[in-house]
Amino acid sequence: MTKQLKDIYRKLIPDFTDVFVVPLIPTKQTKSSYLSCLYSDLVQDSSINIHSVSVYAHWKLIFAGLFNRKAILHYHWLEFQDIRSLSAMPYKLTCIAFYKLFGGKLVWTIHNKYPHDGKYLKLHSILQRWMSRKSNSIILHCNTVKQDLIKFLNISEEKIKICAHPSFTTTTLVKKDARKQLSKQLQIDLDSEDYAFLVFGQISHYKGISAIIEAFNELLDDHIHLIVAGPVKKGNSNLSSELQEWCSKVNNLHIRDTFIDEETLPILHSAVDCAVANHKDIISSGSTEMALSYNLTVIAPRKGCIIEKEGDSVFLFNNVKELTSLMKKASDRSLNG
Repeated sequence: MTKQLKDIYRKLIPDFTDVFVVPLIPTKQTKSSYLSCLYSDLVQDSSINIHSVSVYAHWKLIFAGLFNRKAILHYHWLEFQDIRSLSAMPYKLTCIAFYKLFGGKLVWTIHNKYPHDGKYLKLHSILQRWMSRKSNSIILHCNTVKQDLIKFLNISEEKIKICAHPSFTTTTLVKKDARKQLSKQLQIDLDSEDYAFLVFGQISHYKGISAIIEAFNELLDDHIHLIVAGPVKKGNSNLSSELQEWCSKVNNLHIRDTFIDEETLPILHSAVDCAVANHKDIISSGSTEMALSYNLTVIAPRKGCIIEKEGDSVFLFNNVKELTSLMKKASDRSLNG
């Protein structure tokens, strides 16, 4: 993955020395951060300077375009969720525009076609097409979505570069020990014969969690559990309330709508058997990639990059009926033959 990224940069500037990254690369929770894992090797390369750029420091891009001929700007995501974040867009776009005007090279990674909350779609389409014109290279994490994005953005195929999604740094625990610690850390009790599904990541409507719970409720087995764990995404507090109501109606459903720290992640992922996702529309999913890093069985919708990984431990569905069937087979231990 690091070699792929370096090759993309070198095709733009063979002797590049600096990479400006937006948004900020986290300095905490680094093992579970997409950006931290993506740049982990480059950060340790003494010949390359990685500059993590905040919203307020976008002005630095203008000077990079003016004075640094060996610099590359790598932008991740480009969206806003509310009026406050929208108000910062003119400043960001102005800095990017001047960076490009002064000859700077721009790489943009597209993580999703539409914003997850489904708001301001027309504005986002305009924004994305503007960014695609400014970009020298556009990175996707798989070939599956390539033609769709080319048509959607109206760009040449030559701009698209494929770079694998980074793996997360993981530590796997013995399941028996993990379940003991899970009881202490999150007050979730799992017996040795229990089968546990996990929905992990930010709790949001676009993840279709209610449909997963409905499918789970069809299984009717006291030895099957479903854990939903992660912080509530801004604007989704009503969903959190709905999930808590589900807990009183559905046996063995555990909702932990809070931030899961990095020390608890290995415990949580080592204690469960299968990760379940039900995203509405997505290119790549960090939560499913993390599940795969922990060698978990994954059940996910037939959408985006996960399609290329179908087979072995990845099982895909097209509708809720198929989701229910896959969850039943998984809990019966019959998915893998």
